[in-house]
Amino acid sequence: MNTMRAIVVTRLGPPGALRLQQAAKPAPRPDEVLIRVHAATVTAGDVVVRRLPFLVWLPLRLLIGLHRQRIPGHELAGVIESIGSQVTRFQPSDGFFGTTAGRNAGDCAEYVSVPETRDEGVLATIPQGVS
Repeated sequence: MNTMRAIVVTRLGPPGALRLQQAAKPAPRPDEVLIRVHAATVTAGDVVVRRLPFLVWLPLRLLIGLHRQRIPGHELAGVIESIGSQVTRFQPSDGFFGTTAGRNAGDCAEYVSVPETRDEGVLATIPQGVS
């Protein structure tokens, strides 16, 4: 199994609950692109979630899964490493930026696999001439 480095939420609490750990490297499904992440954001929402009291945090955790490894992040830039068999808009080595908002894709990792469609985020290639 391939692994990667990722920031992982290990427990409820302040930023000290975040740890750099090994995680499973995702493989793109037929409709997804695998992105090697070059940059990811930490948003105000990420900070607020770290401060939520347990009684508020628990229902949110139930919604996203109690036992699922949680890698934060939903805005990123990087390069497409590989594509699924049904992907038509992107090619490997395309520079990429976008958001996976609402999907909890885990962009604070070396790699993330994201659907090419707009249903679960907004993906775009970086225009030529833009670093």
